[in-house]
Amino acid sequence: MAIVNETEIRSYSAISKINNTNVMAMSANYNAEPGSISFNQSILDLSVYEANKEEADADYESWKADILANLPVDTE
Repeated sequence: MAIVNETEIRSYSAISKINNTNVMAMSANYNAEPGSISFNQSILDLSVYEANKEEADADYESWKADILANLPVDTE
């Protein structure tokens, strides 16, 4: 008989928009076992990103911080 081990996996995604233009796509994957998370970002419009780099990067950092602050906490 096969044993199935279930684990919690969560995926998150967001888009940073500046002046109604999609500038950056952001994604994260959280795996409860072993408690790992990966973050990725893709620049969707390089010229708008370069002109607004500080704002786009701040969006990304704020989004990452929000994800990290709201991850489930293991109380065991």
